[in-house]
Amino acid sequence: MCEKHKVNVMFSAPTAMRMLRKFPADWFEKHDLSALRYIFLAGEPLDEPTWRWAKDALKKPVIDHYWQTNRVGPCSPTCLGSRCCLSNRARPPRPCMAGTSLSSNENGDEVPFGTRGLLVARPPLPAGTFLTAMGWTTSGNVQTYWKHFQGKPLFYTGDYAIRTRRYFWVLGRADEVINIAGHRLGTRESRKSSPGTRAVAEGQRGRRG
Repeated sequence: MCEKHKVNVMFSAPTAMRMLRKFPADWFEKHDLSALRYIFLAGEPLDEPTWRWAKDALKKPVIDHYWQTNRVGPCSPTCLGSRCCLSNRARPPRPCMAGTSLSSNENGDEVPFGTRGLLVARPPLPAGTFLTAMGWTTSGNVQTYWKHFQGKPLFYTGDYAIRTRRYFWVLGRADEVINIAGHRLGTRESRKSSPGTRAVAEGQRGRRG
């Protein structure tokens, strides 16, 4: 697409980048990517080894975004022109117009900076969120997303995150957790180690029985 149609901005997912890691880097040099300016990745947490590989192999800025379909757009994007867009390491996105984001405990109380918590958003959310035409205002969805914290009007994303004074580190799904010796390990913790090895393109967590 980039070579034939001169596409200059692409939107993809980290899994697609991990799949491409099995190809040698010089494979991309055979194609004319001069029209391509930016690659945006969303849909799941972007691990740093994958971000670094994609940036070096494609020789293009690879930008992490946090989107949610039911919030109809970016929730914590990395905006073009910002310093983190040109950083020499992967950085998580900042909060933006799609609601005020924060990290909370199971009771909906905000947790200190640097502490893992549930990623939630305070209303109001942008126009279009939970469009009736798409069935997102059904009682089941309202119960899932708005009634998770009893008595507190917070939008539950279902993801874990660590909030710093400037950024959010999105860690992955809060309902995909293994409890081992009292330590709750999520998808980010259990999968981030293997992609750092050159012989491994992607890690997968499974369960027996």
